[in-house]
Amino acid sequence: MRKSILIFLLFITCFPCSIKAQNWTKANGINTDICITTFVENSGKIYAGGQRMWREGTIQMPKFLSEPKLFESVDCGKTWKELVFSPNENSTAIAIIISGDRIITCGRKGQSQIDWIGSTQFSDDFGKSWNEATGIPSDVSISQLRKNNANKLIAFGQRMWREGTTFYSDPKAYVSEDNGSTWSEYITITKELSSVSEAYISPNRVIVAGRKGQTQVDWIGAVYFSDNNGNNWIEAKGIPSDISVSNIIEHKGKLIAVGNKMWREGFAFLSKAKSFISEDNGANWKEYIVITDDISTAQATIIKDGFMLISGRLGQAEVDWKGGLLFSPVN
Repeated sequence: MRKSILIFLLFITCFPCSIKAQNWTKANGINTDICITTFVENSGKIYAGGQRMWREGTIQMPKFLSEPKLFESVDCGKTWKELVFSPNENSTAIAIIISGDRIITCGRKGQSQIDWIGSTQFSDDFGKSWNEATGIPSDVSISQLRKNNANKLIAFGQRMWREGTTFYSDPKAYVSEDNGSTWSEYITITKELSSVSEAYISPNRVIVAGRKGQTQVDWIGAVYFSDNNGNNWIEAKGIPSDISVSNIIEHKGKLIAVGNKMWREGFAFLSKAKSFISEDNGANWKEYIVITDDISTAQATIIKDGFMLISGRLGQAEVDWKGGLLFSPVN
């Protein structure tokens, strides 16, 4: 009996609260037809950017449309209000960063086409008027905007093209030294990845996550890091290859990665939101807190004042988008 108790105590000591369920609450102020793809913290407020998504036509011949949206929260993401946000001809806001008095966003130019047409826009009056940045080609889709240690802006994404009916991609990174007005190519991303879904810059390391190899029916993902500006890349350990990482953030000196386990049952593609934690700057990862089953696909994450906020798809994939934002206390 005493031996059983000792084994139990050893078990809970070795496996503390790293994989315990949380209490999740839905945020208010953002409709379910909004897909939030990015969170930005600025001057004590949280901004959520993304796009409203809807469908016109029939199930047999649908036309999917979108328009960029931006929301503001002053209470750690519990409630939101919509702001003016119309970056010229862009129909999506995939990545957003606020740098000084400027807001920069990257997204699709025009409505859905077979081939990708991207655009990077910046505004110096917080969304009332916009200018198009130069240097990032229109066939590049930017997934994430970051600042490096030298206070330069870095854009991560992928060049996208089509050969016949087959779609290809190649990871790319760009740098701006004038706060987002002009861009030039930056470091070389590992060719093991064909796309970059997320990137994070720590003091001495660049971390990228994305698809390994070109498009397949099933997802194969990976996380890589470089300590010498992209000259060499090492694959991180601990995040399974069926996980698509959508966000990496810092919390109390540790890195948190949020993404989605992806699998297929027949012709149905399913997913479950997952989180991982790294205590060695992204080289090794282990599972973190349990994300509510209400969200099947996690899009964006932020932690502020003891609360983790996650945006994503509610329920499994349907024809129409149904999104939500949920928050939970976190240590």
